[in-house]
Formats: sequence, C-alpha cells, structure tokens
Amino acid sequence: MTQRGKEGEDAARSESAGYSFSVTEYEDGTPWILLEPAGTSTSGGQLSVLGEGVLGLDMHEGVSFEEAKQLAEQLRGMVAGVRFTRFPDGR
Repeated sequence: MTQRGKEGEDAARSESAGYSFSVTEYEDGTPWILLEPAGTSTSGGQLSVLGEGVLGLDMHEGVSFEEAKQLAEQLRGMVAGVRFTRFPDGR
C-alpha cells in the first residue's frame, strides 16, 4: 500500500492495480463486466482488499451483451487503474 497525503498513522492509505475489462454472462444470460488483474499493482497483483475475490460491474436491465462489450472496450481505453483508499477516520 502507498500513502497519500499526511505521513504517519493518520495518513490515508491507497492501493492501486491495473485491470482489464471483459464481458461475461450470468447463467440467465445477463451480461456483466469482469475486472481481471492486468499485472500492474502497488501490491503485486490485484487489490489486496479483494483477497481471492473478483470485481465486477452489473448492467442495468435491458443492456445487451453487445452494449456491455462496447462499454468494456471504452473502459479499457480510458481507465488506467482501479484504486482502493482507506481513510483513518472511516469515511
């Protein structure tokens, strides 16, 4: 984890990781976007807060697989990384 802002125990702690965005489907055919670690991170893989879990984006009802693919493509072109920040005051 890297520190941002003030030094010491009161500093917010941030961790970032590179992710790729791909489209998959639930059993009922509803598309969702899976965030897969892209190998670049301040913790050596994916965000440590996830443990062995994954991140995903659920689509609104009615979004087609093709629309989800277009969104994933835009995200790949525009998002440099995913960040998790823990603030000492719990916000």
